[in-house]
Amino acid sequence: DKKKIPLEDFVKYATAFGLSRAVVYKIAADVHYSMKETISHKLGLLLDVPHDELITWSPNMKIYLDDDLRGFSPSRLKVLSDEMSSAGVDLQYQVYSRNGAMNVTTRYAQNRRMYLDGNFRIDTNGLPELWLISFDVINNRIDTTPTELRSFQYQLLRRVVNFAEKVGIYRINYFVTRTDSGQHKNMCVSAEETMQICKELGFKESTRCGSDSSQLHFVKTLLSY
Repeated sequence: DKKKIPLEDFVKYATAFGLSRAVVYKIAADVHYSMKETISHKLGLLLDVPHDELITWSPNMKIYLDDDLRGFSPSRLKVLSDEMSSAGVDLQYQVYSRNGAMNVTTRYAQNRRMYLDGNFRIDTNGLPELWLISFDVINNRIDTTPTELRSFQYQLLRRVVNFAEKVGIYRINYFVTRTDSGQHKNMCVSAEETMQICKELGFKESTRCGSDSSQLHFVKTLLSY
C-alpha cells in the first residue's frame, strides 16, 4: 500500500519469485498473518524494505492475556508435572509472591538417588519470561556416577523447556554458577557440564544484566511468537 503497487501486479511478481499466490493474498488480507522467515525475507527483497520494517514479532495474545500465565497457577503446574512425570520425576511446589515465584523440589527427595532443587520465577512486565534462579540436581548416593547426574539434569532441563513452550513463555533465563563450591563439589553436576548442557539445549550465553561475577547467564528464546 505504501509503495502504491496494485496487489494483482505484485502477486504476479511474487509468484515469479517463487512465492505462492495464496500465501501472498493471505498476507495482504491479514496484518497478523504468521509467516515463515524465508517468506518474509523474500517479501523484503521484492519490496526493497528492511526486514525489521516489514515485520514485527508479536505474541499470541490469547495465550499472553490468559491470567493463568501471570503466575504458577494449578493448571500451569499440572503442565510442568506432566512433563516431569515422563522422566519419572514427581515434583512438589512451594508457590509464593502472588504466584510469581516458587521453590521446586522432587517429592520425597531424601528417598531418591538424585533429586531436583530449584527456584523458578515468571516475569510478565513485558513478554513473559521464565527465570531459573537455581536448578540443581542433588546426588543422594555414593554410587551415583557423574554420567547419571548429567543425564538426569539434561532430561529435567529439557522438560522445563517443553513446559515453557506449552504455556507460552517467550524466553527462559538460566543462571549457572561459574565455579563449583566445596560444599556441592561431589553432590551436583559440575558447572562446566551444566554450561555444556545449556548449549546442547540451545541456550546462549547472555550479557544481559541480572547476573553477578559468580554467575553466567544463559538465555533461550522460544519460537512460540
